[in-house]
This record gives sequence, structure tokens and C-alpha cells, in this order.
Amino acid sequence: MQLWILSKVIIVTMTGLLMNGEILESASEINHPPELREEMPDPETIVPWAEYEIDVRDVFSDVDGDELVFSALSQSQSVAKVEVEGSIIKVMAQKTGKVTIIVTASDQRGGTASTAYRFIVN
Repeated sequence: MQLWILSKVIIVTMTGLLMNGEILESASEINHPPELREEMPDPETIVPWAEYEIDVRDVFSDVDGDELVFSALSQSQSVAKVEVEGSIIKVMAQKTGKVTIIVTASDQRGGTASTAYRFIVN
């Protein structure tokens, strides 16, 4: 004689605490991405071999109060190079031409916002 035992496993996942027979739910923290506070400015004309600084501290905001970290990327390194020091974006014009600098703010929790600055080096 063969005996078969069948069983079912039910897994229940709960968030919160069980206290006196009551489930107290814990609120999940929702992260809001940074927001752009200023519109993209018109192209700015700068001269070759000049250094131009942009302070982006007030360009972005974060509703959650997260500290923002900034990064920047030049779409044409031969026309202008870019460096970041805190909230200061340094654009170093290299030669005549047009360039777009993309600046991104990160809240270090997965949220980002970006804007672009256009320069004409002449």
C-alpha cells in the first residue's frame, strides 16, 4: 500500500508590527526626485580659453530635503571642458564652436533631474 501526503505552503508577507492582535502598518518612505527651479537659459557667448562658472545650488531643489550632488558633462570636450566642485560647474572654453553642457542633480537615493546650458565659444 502506498501512502501519499500532499501539503500546501502558503506564504503571507506583512509589513508592520503585530501588537495586541492589531497590525500597525509602517509607512514606506517615498523619495521625490530633485526638481528644476529655473528654465534653461539662452545660449551664452564666451571667449576661447576663458573659464565660466555656474552655481547650480539654487537651480535645483529637493522636496525631501536630500543633499544634492551635482555632475556635468560636456557634449564636445574639444570646444569646452567641464569640472564640478560642489555646486559650482566650471566651463573651460577650448576653441571656437558650440557646446551643450548637461548638468544633473542627484539626491543619492535614485532621484535625478537635469538641465542643459548652451555656449557659443567665439
